[in-house]
Amino acid sequence: MTLNKKIRSIALGAALLGATCFSSSAHAATTQTGTTNVTVITPAFVVLSYYDTINLTLSAPTSGDGKVSTAQGVSVSWNGGQDTQTVDAGIAATGGTGVTAVTLQNAWAVRGLSPSGTVTVAIASASGDTLTNGTSTIGMSGYTVSSGAVAAAASITAPLAGLSAANSTKGNVNLNLNFSGTTKSGAHTGGKFQITATTI
Repeated sequence: MTLNKKIRSIALGAALLGATCFSSSAHAATTQTGTTNVTVITPAFVVLSYYDTINLTLSAPTSGDGKVSTAQGVSVSWNGGQDTQTVDAGIAATGGTGVTAVTLQNAWAVRGLSPSGTVTVAIASASGDTLTNGTSTIGMSGYTVSSGAVAAAASITAPLAGLSAANSTKGNVNLNLNFSGTTKSGAHTGGKFQITATTI
C-alpha cells in the first residue's frame, strides 16, 4: 500500500470515528424535572373605618319627626316628638319615658382581602353611657349595628367585597337616648361606644 493510500485510509477512518462520536452525543440528551410546593399565608386582615367623634345637634322640628345633623357629615335620623317647636319641647314629648331611638347612618365601614368573605361587626358600651352638662344628663343604651338588609343586633355578620374603599360595606349604629334626666340645653359630653370588626 502506498503512502498516499495509507494517509487517505487513516483520514477516512478518523472522519468515520468523528461522525460516530457526534451522532452518539446528539442522541444522549438528559432531562431533569423538579417540583416546588408553594404555600401562601394570608393575614387575618380587615379595615374598619369609623368616626373618632360624632357631634349630634338636635334641631327643633316644625312638625312630624325631628331631625338630627352632625358636624362630621353623618346622615342621622331621629324620631322625635310631634308638632313641637323647640328642642326642649321635643325632648319632653317622647311618650313620657324620655327615651328616643337614634340611627347614625353610615357610621362605620369594613373591607378586607377577600372579595367574597364575611366579617363580624359588633358594638358595645365603652364606659360612656352617660353624657353630662353639669347636673343635666343624657343616657345612652340599646346599642346595635345594622347594614343593608342585615337586621340590627349587638353583633352582625356583614359581607366583604375586597380592599377597595369604594366597595366597603357600610353600616349604621342604632342607640337609645334617655332624656329623663336632661334639665338644660347645650352640649352634653362623655358618651362612648366601641365597634369591633373580626374576620371569619
